[in-house]
Amino acid sequence: MNYKVLFLLLFTVQHVYTLVLNVVQMRSARNPVPANVADVYDADTYRKWRAYHAQKSRLSLLRTLASWVLTMALLGFDVYAKAAGLFPANAFMQLLAVLLTSAVAEILAFVGFGWYGTMVIEEKYGF
Repeated sequence: MNYKVLFLLLFTVQHVYTLVLNVVQMRSARNPVPANVADVYDADTYRKWRAYHAQKSRLSLLRTLASWVLTMALLGFDVYAKAAGLFPANAFMQLLAVLLTSAVAEILAFVGFGWYGTMVIEEKYGF
């Protein structure tokens, strides 16, 4: 059995599920202020929260897609196998190489998402 294909399929299903949840969450934010909390939230505060939530959800959606693309690229081009191949005699060092490769790739790929979420979106809404 080809475990790589099975993993890629399961990973894709998990990301599709996350994307569907993001879309449902974005759509539910369009609803008006619920009646049971209308006395707590005024319409302006709720409108501001909806705009903030929509931007954060779109960023999360893009980050999920980027995560899927990054993982598919790393696995598709056998980057993990090449990193592990640097230490053919030591399983611990192979694992360390794979984890380090994954961590560095994620940091380089997602630092922009974190910066945008904090410095642009959070700043825009005064957080």
